[in-house]
This record gives sequence, structure tokens and C-alpha cells, in this order.
Amino acid sequence: MLALSVVVAAACDGPDDAAPTSTVRQIDIVPQTTAVVRESDGILRIGLLVPRSGEGAAIGQSLDDAVKRTVDAINAAGGFGGSNVQVVEADEGANATTARQAIQDLIEREVDAVVGPTSSLVALGALGDLMAADVLTCSPTASAQALDDYPDRELFFRTVPSDSLQATAIAELAEQTGARTATVAHLDDVYGRPLADATMAALEASGLTVSELPFDASQESFTATATDLLQGDPGVIVVLADADAGVRLLSSIGEVAGETVPDIVINGAMRRPSSPQLIESLPANVRERIVGVGNIAFQPESELPGPYATNAEDCVNLIALAAVQAGADDPQAMALEIPEVSRSGVACGEYADCLELFTANRNFDYDGNGGVVQIMEGDPQVARFQVFTFDRTGADHTGRIVTITP
Repeated sequence: MLALSVVVAAACDGPDDAAPTSTVRQIDIVPQTTAVVRESDGILRIGLLVPRSGEGAAIGQSLDDAVKRTVDAINAAGGFGGSNVQVVEADEGANATTARQAIQDLIEREVDAVVGPTSSLVALGALGDLMAADVLTCSPTASAQALDDYPDRELFFRTVPSDSLQATAIAELAEQTGARTATVAHLDDVYGRPLADATMAALEASGLTVSELPFDASQESFTATATDLLQGDPGVIVVLADADAGVRLLSSIGEVAGETVPDIVINGAMRRPSSPQLIESLPANVRERIVGVGNIAFQPESELPGPYATNAEDCVNLIALAAVQAGADDPQAMALEIPEVSRSGVACGEYADCLELFTANRNFDYDGNGGVVQIMEGDPQVARFQVFTFDRTGADHTGRIVTITP
């Protein structure tokens, strides 16, 4: 058994708070080298691990509704192997400790798969328990780059793109400003540093000259940081932070900036700040220079209205279809089928349609309602991000869609 000690911050990018916090904690990642041997009993049980109170409750409720609605549709289409798919609920809570208690309950109730956790912090701290228990796990929201290389993650996949792909989208947006230099200001923590490294690498690959300005989320004033950013010719400014520290830095930029303001590109975690009045109070010449890119949390074409609901729907359908393809509710066997059911065959957007193709001995490719779903090595290979701006009231407005592939 390998123990890795890392410092992590929650990273779940998008509206309705799923933003990474600036709280930095020390946790142990403890991947297991041996898993529990499970036997297929013909009943597919899916655990639902989402926060049911506190700051994450809004996202938790959205995912809860999406999972239950999707399972109802699966059961209406005949379920799995002629039996209804079952949902077993648990409260993720606010940290890895509460999540691990909930995971133990799910394991004791013999779930085959889990949808969740929502938080990257929780995922990094608790995935080892799920992997050791041989439970297939799909997170619809945990986007942290630290999960890209999580050890022994054969049983873990996610339907939200990694922050490493968001970094590419951010760099593309910065390059399109026409600037030939870029200054990347980022939180100096385990969330900000990897995202900044990936963004700077993408910028340099595009031929830009890049400088770096890390900053501490706990500092009382961001005036000095803003002053450093605006000195000389920063080119395009890229700010990578959470909804609190990042927006405070933007406010300080507004206080320090004169008439000439460079283009500013921000990450999706800053899209819905807890205090939109800070965005509203920015000088117009600053606010109008800000453009951001973030995960698509809402799918306007979907009947599921909540944040990341489509991602949760994809988790459930992929798990159920992998069980169908494997012919068993065996997590190891299902995990092997996830890439196949998401990228090989005739496109289908609903469980019933995919099942019909399977019954007709045809290969199927589940694409879902949110667009192409293509999972390889546990991560989406096609990532779609929204470009957004702010109006004079501080509200965000969605622009074009950027598609990124690894």
C-alpha cells in the first residue's frame, strides 16, 4: 500500500458555488494495491454520494434529482437484466472525514458503483476507500488536475473535464487577444499552481512570453499584487483563483488601473462570485476587459435544469450501459467497458436507445444530452467550455463554446 501526502484544495469549477475554496488542507491519499473480490448478484446498486447540507447543497440537490430521474428512465426501459436499478443515498458532507463515513455505509449496503463525490478535495481524500472496496466511481463535478494522476484509478472516471483541459482553453482565449506577452497571477496553492503550470505551458507553446505572479489568498489587501500586475506592459493578464480571492484581486485591479487596462482572462471558478457587487463596482473600463472560460454546468437543451445535472445523468447511463455490455454488475468488468460504450458504434443519447442497439447486436456510442461523451483513461476526451463576460450589474453572460481535446 502506497501512502502519498499532498495538500489539496476543493476544485469543482462552475456556477452555484462549485468553485474551489482557498482553504488548504493536508490529507493522505492512500490508494490500495489489492481490492475486495466481489460477486455479481444481478442487481445493479448505485450509491449517490452528494452533499445534502451546507455550501454544496444546491449542487447536491441538482445531482440527486438528475440521478433519480435517470434511474427511473432506465427502469422504465427494463432496468438491468430484468431487475430495477437501485439507488442508495449517502451524505457526502463537507469534508473527506464525513465522506468516508458515508462511503463505509455505501460499501456495507453493497453498492456496485457510486455517483460522486462532488468535491475534488473529498475525492482525493476518500477515493482510496472506494477503490479498496472494488466500487466503480464516477464524479460529475470533481475537476481538479490532481485527480489526473490519482494512483490505481482504474475504477474511477469522471464526466467533467479536467482542469488541465480548461488550462488549454484559457490559453487559447489569452492568445486570441493578440497580446504577445502574458502575466499569469494565480493562487499559490495546490489548486492554483497546477492550473497555472498547465496554462503557462500552453501559452508558451503558442509563442507567448510568459511571466508568473503567485499570490496568497489569505492576504488582507490585494493592492500590492494588482500594482505588480499592472506595472510595465503585462500583455494579457490571466487570473487563476477561486471566487473569493480572485474577485478581490479584480477589485484591486480596478482601484489601481488607470485609463489603459490590458485584457484580463479568468478561470471558471470566478464566474459566480459570492459577492457579485464587487464585479458591479469595477470601473467599466476594467469590467469590459474581463473574459472568462469555464465548464458548462448548465445544458440549455437538457430537461435537467440544475448545475451539472447532465454530467450526473451521463455517469448513471454510462455505469448502467457498461453493466449491460459486461453482462454483470461486476465493477471491474464494468470499468473495462466504460471506454467502449462511450466511443464505439452508433450514437445514442438515452439508455433505452442504446439498449435497443445492444439487443440488436449493434455497437453503440452513448453521447448523452450534453454532447459527445468520450471517456478514455477515466477522463473525457472532448471538453466543451463556455466563454463568459460580465455586464454592468455583475451578472455573467454566456458567449461562444470552446471545444478542447487532449
